[in-house]
Amino acid sequence: MRMSRSPWASALVCLAVLLVETAAYATEGRVLDERTGLPLAKVEVTILGRTGAVYTDADGRFSWKPDLAPPFEVLVILPGERFTKPVLVEAIPPDGMLEIRISPSWTKPSR
Repeated sequence: MRMSRSPWASALVCLAVLLVETAAYATEGRVLDERTGLPLAKVEVTILGRTGAVYTDADGRFSWKPDLAPPFEVLVILPGERFTKPVLVEAIPPDGMLEIRISPSWTKPSR
């Protein structure tokens, strides 16, 4: 016995499946100067042990996909290839927004 269904119901089911399967969560964060509290724009954000990098926007905000599970370390690279000390993230704040405070004066040691 074949049941007839509305074409709209089938379309809605397909759309729901696509949305659930393609939903990409992201870890959101903001990079701030620890001395001034000001956002750092256009700096490179990497996660140690992961490939790729993202850049902060004018408000120091970044988004990393896929979602990260703590613990992990964030490394911020400033213009002129100035590295900051890695920041260990042990938990995601309840509001979901990481706040990475760095000292922009630290540079990579020469060998």
